Amino acid sequence: MTETLLNVSEGDQAPTPSNLKAVGKKTVQAIVINDKSRFSYKIDEPGILKSKPTEYPTMQTNMRLGNQIGENSGMHQNLNSQEEDRRGIGGSLNSAGTRRNNGFQIFAALCLFLQVSLDLVKSLYAKFIDWDSEMIDYETGIPSHATNTAISEDLGQVEYIMTDKTGTLTENRMIFRRCCINGVFYGNESGDALKDDKLLNAVAGSSLDVIQFVTVMAICNIVIPIKSKTGAILYKAQSQDEDALVNAAAQLHMVYANKNANILEIRFNGSIIKYELLEILEFTSDRKRMSVVVKDCQNGKILLLSKGADGAILPYAYDGQQTRTFIEVVEQYAQLGLRTLCLAWRELKEDEYQEWSLMFKEASSTLVDREWRIAEVCQRLEHEFEVLGVTAIEDCLQDGVPETIETLRKAGINFWMLTGDKQNTAIEIALSCNFISPARDRVCIAMDEAFSSGMPIGVRPHEAKYLCKK
Repeated sequence: MTETLLNVSEGDQAPTPSNLKAVGKKTVQAIVINDKSRFSYKIDEPGILKSKPTEYPTMQTNMRLGNQIGENSGMHQNLNSQEEDRRGIGGSLNSAGTRRNNGFQIFAALCLFLQVSLDLVKSLYAKFIDWDSEMIDYETGIPSHATNTAISEDLGQVEYIMTDKTGTLTENRMIFRRCCINGVFYGNESGDALKDDKLLNAVAGSSLDVIQFVTVMAICNIVIPIKSKTGAILYKAQSQDEDALVNAAAQLHMVYANKNANILEIRFNGSIIKYELLEILEFTSDRKRMSVVVKDCQNGKILLLSKGADGAILPYAYDGQQTRTFIEVVEQYAQLGLRTLCLAWRELKEDEYQEWSLMFKEASSTLVDREWRIAEVCQRLEHEFEVLGVTAIEDCLQDGVPETIETLRKAGINFWMLTGDKQNTAIEIALSCNFISPARDRVCIAMDEAFSSGMPIGVRPHEAKYLCKK
């Protein structure tokens, strides 16, 4: 279809311009403009007007028609004026809608720009962590790397940090430092009992108390000895405390050499001592001790060897044994920030062990309240101890822990430390870590033994003691 402007009047013969051509059935759409309005014509033959003019739907057409009609009819003029008003209001509304849409587009663009800017800033903050040359693992040489761009934003929201002590603040690398055997202190002067000549001479002289103490250190555990290709004996232990005790016993010439099924082989001063492992009473948080029942293959004696917290060993000493010295030793080691364990043993009669063994096997095979029944059966055996002594193990702090905690505290972050150590040990560790300041008053909340042992009792006001110290 071709549109052509033709300047003719209605009823006149249309001119034939050079570009006016018939399309299809010689039908051409032509636009004809006369003096008063704009009309559309259909031309079947070039130059011949056949169709009656039809109004072209445009605003200019309506306005011109309205003006023409208004000259003859006032009514038509009023109607057309109303039409103009209506169209004017519509135009204003369209203009307002256009401005509103433009405002929405500008607002969306600003939001997008702000989001992009925030992402760029957070990415830059994360890069500062990557660029910090002091944040590096000096052992492996691996620098820090922020994998999350929102890490700075997340760190800014931290108010409390709850941390474990062992392996988090400390290296979890236990070192045997001191011990007290039957009231005799070893390692107090040098700080290392394994280099104390007094202890080394006692081992060489086969002192009975010292040999029993070191024997418990060597075999009262669930450690597995492994012989390397070079012939050296390595120990695979689940507990770092047990690993420290076994290695310390080996340095005192009580070497846990081999475990073949239930036979334990100990090398001491060139001789081999064998024990048959009968039962293992595993450590639990309620009992706070672990024990083994072994049979000396040399003389056939059945022995109960135990180690645990002072509160789980000392109260079960046999009547007549003085435990005041051991209590003072534990407090002294705890004030130095050392981890303490009490070692004990007792000889069992054959019929006593056989009767107990049946109850222990029955409790171990039950399906209802197994843990409770095992603990009850173990309690029947773990009593009348002969306390041999106390060990003190050091767990060194990781490098930079005190400085890091002090910096975070200045930033307004509070710390909670979880530990199973004694109160004095926990206080000393907290002081060394800068958890608490020695110049401030401290409030210590201590609960009685019944509550701390996990018995199903309610919290009563008289069961908590509040002590204020400087």
